[in-house]
Amino acid sequence: MMMSTKRWSMILCLLVPLAVLALLGWGMSRGARAEVVPPAAQETALTLQAPIRPAAEPAATEAQLGAPLRAAGYTSFYQPDAYADLWFPLVTNDRNLSELELLQAYKRQPLIEKRFEQMKTDFAIAPVWLKDVERIDALMGVYYLALLAEALLERELRQAMEREGLESLPMYPEGRACRCPTARRLIDIFDPIQRHEIHQPGKTPTIMVTELTPLQRRLLRLLRIPASSYGL
Repeated sequence: MMMSTKRWSMILCLLVPLAVLALLGWGMSRGARAEVVPPAAQETALTLQAPIRPAAEPAATEAQLGAPLRAAGYTSFYQPDAYADLWFPLVTNDRNLSELELLQAYKRQPLIEKRFEQMKTDFAIAPVWLKDVERIDALMGVYYLALLAEALLERELRQAMEREGLESLPMYPEGRACRCPTARRLIDIFDPIQRHEIHQPGKTPTIMVTELTPLQRRLLRLLRIPASSYGL
């Protein structure tokens, strides 16, 4: 006969506390042992003694380490650390770089990391729904060309600003100044432009293009791109 649900619940209520007590007793038997200490007054105290571990070796003292340091020419125990605080090591495999050029190359690291961020955010290259390695390489090559085109676009605009002595351009919303224009911001400015062609039988096609704003025309002039590229 099958037991009722009520009987099973009563059996589980009895077995669970017994299992917990058994596990606790097994853990205490492996990690520590109980010892009854004779009462100092009227009570019996129960203490736990942890397993005995070998003592750690004592650390070397300043006196023990001071002799080699003094032999090396240091006058203080903490002097080597003080000298190390003034060092900023840079390792490279380009032996043609001077110390200053090496430091300047290291300082360009945030610019390179910015391009990786651009690949992950603007281009959203992940996830890649491809399995063939050759196709993945080809897709990454296309993304690289797009990234290169945006980098060259930014460089062209910033060099034009430097050439004309412009510290900033009103490229942010509400006409706020932008000192370092990015390709993403430049594309957003030209995104509202639309071009339509209306074809009618026996008539010349009618081309309709969104009128460029003064800022858009200024950016095209700085980039040396004629407005006729937009059909104007």
